[in-house]
Amino acid sequence: MELSFNLLQRSSKFLFPVITGVMLLFYLLSMDAYTLVLQEDHLFEWLTFALLLLTGCLSVYLALQIKKRYGYLHWFFAIFSAFNFLAGFEEISWMQRVFDWETKGVFSTYSDQNETNIHNMVQGAFRIRTRLVALLVLAMYGLVLPWLTGIQMVRDFFARHKQLILPPRFLSLGYLFASLLMLDEPTGQEEELGEFFYSSCFLWMMLYNYCLFRHTNHFQP
Repeated sequence: MELSFNLLQRSSKFLFPVITGVMLLFYLLSMDAYTLVLQEDHLFEWLTFALLLLTGCLSVYLALQIKKRYGYLHWFFAIFSAFNFLAGFEEISWMQRVFDWETKGVFSTYSDQNETNIHNMVQGAFRIRTRLVALLVLAMYGLVLPWLTGIQMVRDFFARHKQLILPPRFLSLGYLFASLLMLDEPTGQEEELGEFFYSSCFLWMMLYNYCLFRHTNHFQP
């Protein structure tokens, strides 16, 4: 089936409620199964890693194709690809647990989870919760800004600055579910599912922009 706007919109309406419903059943019927899939180095962490890498690759592809067709570098896709690659490897602590290496240097000094990654080092050094920062930033980006484009002044601003890419409004449900899960309630492990939902939103957004590139002249300067 050819990828289409309608397919992306319909699938996004089911993806997040269905997965949340399944996890709710696990929570009610088998706490062991629920906690297992949410643990580090298990199902959702590796799915998140895979989705972030896939999104990064698709973002690079879009940047190259826009450059080839229209002759300019679309900086959003270039930066977004780097962000996704960084976030993906941060998610699995740069494969530290895969290769079983020790946490050393500045990471051992400041990391609040004894892991080799930047976000846990920042948490330990500055006593801030990076998941709450991510929640606020991504809730604003994925929930608030797309709906503010209903205001003419905001819509005109983004029309003038085409390299500022916002998620399509149909992903608001995914960003809402993800943001609520980043509160890490009720067990303190829901953050992993929230990160999976955010990474799913990123991929769907890139697929949406891929459709825009294929079927419209949206990226024409």
